Amino acid sequence: MPTARYVEPAFLALERERVFRRAWLCAGPARHLRVPGDYVTFDASGEALVLWRDTDGALRAFHNTCRHRGTRLLEGPTGHVKAIRCPYHDWKYALDGRLRHIPGQDGFDGRIDRASLSLLPVRAAEWAGQLWVTLSDTAPPLLDTLGTLVDELRPYRLEEMRPIQEVTWTESLNWKAVLDNATESYHLPFVHGGSVDRHVSERPEFTTYGDHYRLTLAIANTGWRRSLDSLTARGGPYTERQRAALHKYVLFPNFLMNVLPYHLTVFVVWPTAVDQCRFFYGFYEREGARGLEWLRARATWLASRWILHEDFWILNRFQRGVASGRSPSHHYHAQEVALAHFHAVLSRWIGSDPA
Repeated sequence: MPTARYVEPAFLALERERVFRRAWLCAGPARHLRVPGDYVTFDASGEALVLWRDTDGALRAFHNTCRHRGTRLLEGPTGHVKAIRCPYHDWKYALDGRLRHIPGQDGFDGRIDRASLSLLPVRAAEWAGQLWVTLSDTAPPLLDTLGTLVDELRPYRLEEMRPIQEVTWTESLNWKAVLDNATESYHLPFVHGGSVDRHVSERPEFTTYGDHYRLTLAIANTGWRRSLDSLTARGGPYTERQRAALHKYVLFPNFLMNVLPYHLTVFVVWPTAVDQCRFFYGFYEREGARGLEWLRARATWLASRWILHEDFWILNRFQRGVASGRSPSHHYHAQEVALAHFHAVLSRWIGSDPA
């Protein structure tokens, strides 16, 4: 796999056009849309979008621009409105996207058709406690792309998860480097030798679901750990493997989640430049967690933050190294099988690397 993928602006342009404008993308937690009029704004590959709950409870998504002269309609990451009003010239839209009011409509000399000037819709879906959008009119429905993964995740009842922490920050890294690092175990003894590697006695089991994939491994697979699992496994019904092992799912192109009965970790990585990305980190516990389950979730959260610190330390060294251009291609170890899969899928979506 050519190293140029991490440093060439031309390749990033292809990713934005051929991947991020065609794939299903996570727009954030669905809990922000509890009642009609609740909304979230979202930037998908340069397109300003807004998602909200309609009066009938339906999820709707639109381009966040007025049909008059393109002014952005709603600001802020989340909010609540009874109707959508353009702040520039007061055009008003209903929650179903229809244009309802044009001030001084006679001034358009009758050359304007309100019925044809509804907000421009975007396809949206709700699944696993998250909101999803695609800019493509031809992409398969979200659940069709996930296949058997949907039934596999159902026992975890991910919509019940509530945040301990949600934070977004910027890193001086190519977006793919973050996902690469999170899905290979070859680096564990060397980067995490004093933390997670001490508790891992097996190498991850790798499973694919079309473009998506899963890595599964047991952490601290001991008798006391199995007893702890049985006391902190609400939801279900789980298989023994689901109760005892960490399941890491990557949904192509940029969504990753670590799933256990008592907690959920979410990473979403967005390219902002060829050597910069925006990183969303969310750590969640099950709603109503008490006692041992509450303590375990917070202990795992603290460990997660330390492991991230170790990861970003080495990732910044990686990005500086590949930028030198002295290593023109990457060579994959058996413990980096997930990287080989991801980049093969990326190649198929892209078509070919730029010369």
